[in-house]
Amino acid sequence: MKFSNVFAIYKKELKRYFNTPLAYIVLIIFLIVSGYFFSYGQTGMFAYGQADMRIIFQIMHIIFVVFIPAISMGLIAEERSKGTLHLLVTLPVRDFEIILGKYLAALTLIVIYLILTLRYPLILDKYGDLDWGPTIGGYIGLFLVGAVYLAIGMYASSISPNQITAFILGVILCFAFQMTDQLPTLFQSGGALGEIGLGSIVTDVIVVIISAALVTLFIHYVSHSVSLTKSALYVAIAVVVVGIILALAKFLPGVFLYLSLNQHFRNIARGVIDTRDIVYYLSLIAAFLYLATYSLEGRKWK
Repeated sequence: MKFSNVFAIYKKELKRYFNTPLAYIVLIIFLIVSGYFFSYGQTGMFAYGQADMRIIFQIMHIIFVVFIPAISMGLIAEERSKGTLHLLVTLPVRDFEIILGKYLAALTLIVIYLILTLRYPLILDKYGDLDWGPTIGGYIGLFLVGAVYLAIGMYASSISPNQITAFILGVILCFAFQMTDQLPTLFQSGGALGEIGLGSIVTDVIVVIISAALVTLFIHYVSHSVSLTKSALYVAIAVVVVGIILALAKFLPGVFLYLSLNQHFRNIARGVIDTRDIVYYLSLIAAFLYLATYSLEGRKWK
């Protein structure tokens, strides 16, 4: 791997971000949303009468589920939709150098956004006695979570035909990794029909059927090239896969707890930097960057 090639891709991609409205639009929306939760309501800085960033970090963690895929959706999918991907992959650079250069450029954007939120702890420290240990840990955790979501979003962009599809797929995958620790207990509470003795299973089945039908119609009418039968087949496969995952979550809760980004983020946000958490994040980043590279290599030969 030649770092000069990576740096060239990095500069080109970073310049593209700031030459288009995307970086500024996402930045403004991110700062407005995070600023609102920091200043007002039950998560505001005066809600608990103490200088603490933990609630804000959890909110920002959730915002990242939508915010990061919005940044990553065009990394590969835009090149494909514009027809420049074939030109890019014929340049004298390796596929991993392309992936890494684009990834680092988008990661720089995330770091800039996080730096702009440093005014939150500075304000809290001015009006109270802020514990900087968990605060620094929270920012490290947000950076690692953002890096993982970006790798996931890049993989979604590499396998998607357009940016909208890449964004939706990225949000779904990021949300899945965030909520993994909730899967073992997802269907343990009583359903809406529990009072008449039908229990929660019937309710869940009805909800799944209605949701599957709506998703099928959505896929069919948004993607005109996909028939209604094929849309239903895709959704049926997805439902079966989700059912298998939920069954595994019920019998292997410890595995799903470990796979959850939430669990590892909470550990770091407490100010405890554990090498197991760092290894977890780095492993996910490496895995999804490898998958993105593999996808790019596969499409090059099509």
